[in-house]
Amino acid sequence: MFPSDLAYETSQKDCFGDYYQWGRGADGHQLVSSATTSYLISFPPSTPTSSFVLTDAANTYYDWATGDTNEQKRFSFLVKTDGTYICPVGFRVPTMSELVAEASNMTNLIDVLKFPLNGYKSYNTANKVYYKGYTGGWSLTPDNTNQKYGTSLLYEQYTGSQNNGDLRAIGRGIRCIKN
Repeated sequence: MFPSDLAYETSQKDCFGDYYQWGRGADGHQLVSSATTSYLISFPPSTPTSSFVLTDAANTYYDWATGDTNEQKRFSFLVKTDGTYICPVGFRVPTMSELVAEASNMTNLIDVLKFPLNGYKSYNTANKVYYKGYTGGWSLTPDNTNQKYGTSLLYEQYTGSQNNGDLRAIGRGIRCIKN
């Protein structure tokens, strides 16, 4: 792979992309330097906002949205292939099983498919990205074991990959796949 974390970040800096909160569309919040707010957004949003929602209150389930506790509304938007949400026409957000299948060969995932391990934006820290080179992006699969989680691909340099439940308010990359 790469001799150091800095070598990886330097080589991949142009492919890290944006940082989406789980189930949220491309409204400007996903940009690394987006404004932030501590106000939750109703889903689907009645008034669009481009602010990244920061939260650390346990009673919000570390989520950016209200009105979709069981994630079904957001899931119906994540599977869109018509170019109106996150992915371009004919593409969609992958399932966790699709990400894990590709991750069984990390060389293929990183070197051939160019899956960026772009890290994440925290749910409580404005415009700072953590763990570049170690964690990948969201899947469209909700984590049904805990209502505050979506699922993402976690890659640990020496142990491979695993299915990882993560807080929906965290900003992660999304790598769309052909439908």
